Amino acid sequence: MNNDPQAPPPPYMEVENKNVPIVGGHPYSLPQQGPVSDIRYAAGNPPMGTYYTVQAVPIGIFNRNPVQCTCPHCGSIIVTRIEKTSGLLAWLICALLVIFGCWLGCCLIPFCVSDFQNIKHYCPNCKNFLAEYRPL
Repeated sequence: MNNDPQAPPPPYMEVENKNVPIVGGHPYSLPQQGPVSDIRYAAGNPPMGTYYTVQAVPIGIFNRNPVQCTCPHCGSIIVTRIEKTSGLLAWLICALLVIFGCWLGCCLIPFCVSDFQNIKHYCPNCKNFLAEYRPL
């Protein structure tokens, strides 16, 4: 190395690692491998494996509205069919209304309000139950 401040830096080839094998005329080219058909396996055949499809369904995707998902039963991409049923929230509100004196029919109002009902999601193709949304 030259410590003269006026001299240009040394060429790159002088600074690089001298242990790199030069193949194909360039110091960074890789050695050539044979064609893919030359690969041999121990048993004479390529390894065969069992492949599984894993489907991750986020928790909480089922809500009050129909959702698009993949049915785990039939494997179709669907938009769920929903059914509304009376759930715990509707019964609790009904009981509270009875306790506070609304027992002449006003206590039945929570069973008519869709926000207080549970929503069951079904596959429209195979009719299997998928999930249930419960507001409480």
